[in-house]
Amino acid sequence: MIFACVVATAGVVALTGCTEKKEAQQPKKQETRVTPSATKASPKINKVQRQTRVQETAVSEKTPKREDKPTSDAKAILGSLVLAKPNEVRLFVARDFPGNKLASIRGSVLVEGSTSVPAHLYPALNYKYFSAKLLQDVKPPVNVILKLSADGYTEAEIRTTIAAIVKGQENEKIVPSASNPREYTALVKDELQRLKQSVAMGNLELAGEVLGNLRESVNGLALTSKENVEMALQAPLTSIDTAITSMTEAQKKGDVEEARNIAAQVEAVIEDRVAPYFVNE
Repeated sequence: MIFACVVATAGVVALTGCTEKKEAQQPKKQETRVTPSATKASPKINKVQRQTRVQETAVSEKTPKREDKPTSDAKAILGSLVLAKPNEVRLFVARDFPGNKLASIRGSVLVEGSTSVPAHLYPALNYKYFSAKLLQDVKPPVNVILKLSADGYTEAEIRTTIAAIVKGQENEKIVPSASNPREYTALVKDELQRLKQSVAMGNLELAGEVLGNLRESVNGLALTSKENVEMALQAPLTSIDTAITSMTEAQKKGDVEEARNIAAQVEAVIEDRVAPYFVNE
């Protein structure tokens, strides 16, 4: 009887014949071994590995894991919501929320009655809290609309009132967070609109922060996309880096007109050189 044996090495699957003792009577073919020095490293290895990663990501996006099917209300994420500064809202996650789901939390904050783009909640170091920077300073009590979601949780819209500013809190580095090109596309679009709005309002300090978030969102889009997209987005990233430096100088001088010019240049870069790689569905 002949059995099929599967041998997997370096991502390559080969089938070999396996026999019973009778096979021992057959002469074995001499194996030819190739030493590393006898061949040159194939430049296709990284490409194959990257294609495999991209394919796996695509499959995982189309086929959600069983345990990630929405079964709970995202209201369970909310521990507390506070004002850390007149323009910064911080979300502290409920203590009983699963730690392995923290990275999947997505959310935004919008002041009731505001016509601005909602401020995305971005995680601080080690997920101590999530921060959202408002376009305008607010005074408590302030009514806000909080949207929350996470893997395995249905999206929730929560209307609540923030009663006071809680001062003396530690400030951690905040970085935009997403998991796939579609989510990063949405962040790029929203942060571009927030950049234009903050400059129009003359809030150059916030404009600088938003521009930094925009840069990280474009970089996230590059890193979660195919290799050709990642390479194509390097030049726009360099242009945005230059714009960040220029925006810092404009902020120091209080030059609103220069800030508007910078924002217009960034918008052109996004529309001409980044938008072709957006993933909208």
